Amino acid sequence: MTTVAEATEATEAEAMVKSWLTRPPVLLEVTVHTVCVVGIEPVDARAVDVDTVRDGDGVPYVPKNRMSARLRDAALLVTEGPGSVDAALEVFGGAFSAGTERRLLEVGAATWPRQARAGVASALAERERRYRARGRALLATRIGDALTVRVGQTAIGADGAPVDGSLRHLRGIRPGVVLQAELRWRGDPQPRHLRVLARAVLALTQIGDGESDNYGRVSCRIDGDEAATVACAFEEIDR
Repeated sequence: MTTVAEATEATEAEAMVKSWLTRPPVLLEVTVHTVCVVGIEPVDARAVDVDTVRDGDGVPYVPKNRMSARLRDAALLVTEGPGSVDAALEVFGGAFSAGTERRLLEVGAATWPRQARAGVASALAERERRYRARGRALLATRIGDALTVRVGQTAIGADGAPVDGSLRHLRGIRPGVVLQAELRWRGDPQPRHLRVLARAVLALTQIGDGESDNYGRVSCRIDGDEAATVACAFEEIDR
């Protein structure tokens, strides 16, 4: 039996989905559940062997090309029939599309929420005013350290034991961090476009390197609303 709370949640989710037809969703929210390594060469090889991407303020992020590719792959993985494939390609473009002109949707980088980044920028500016560039750099490092974690990794031999000399250290986004990616529409999405986006978002469960080692496990939702994302993915959308 459906409870009052469940019925209310379903009604609110339906209303949110309908609102997306006139005011398309603008955010993709990503929650990190296991260390997420978006690998790059480290600035300081003495600290880690593989670092993760960070902006000038020290905040880690997932680049927009990585987000777009992972969403497109997720969409094509869960499509059902030619119509869904066409809708997925209309929304995300093909694997070798030039630029964004063939895509209905442009996905931004997944980074810390805008309000949090504004607070970071303000704190860094104040630190630089008081302690010059060195003070700013030290604070940016501390911010990055608070949002990331350093983990060790070794190769495993045929006997199940670690291989001598294979230890390396990785830096990744810390579990529990919530990121947001902006969604920029280049036209008005139709119900089929919203459906394929919602299904892709729900199917996107891993980002970054080390999938076989259980790194980069995530959960995603549109505009921070999981119930509306599920409703959009699996229920009929009427104008």
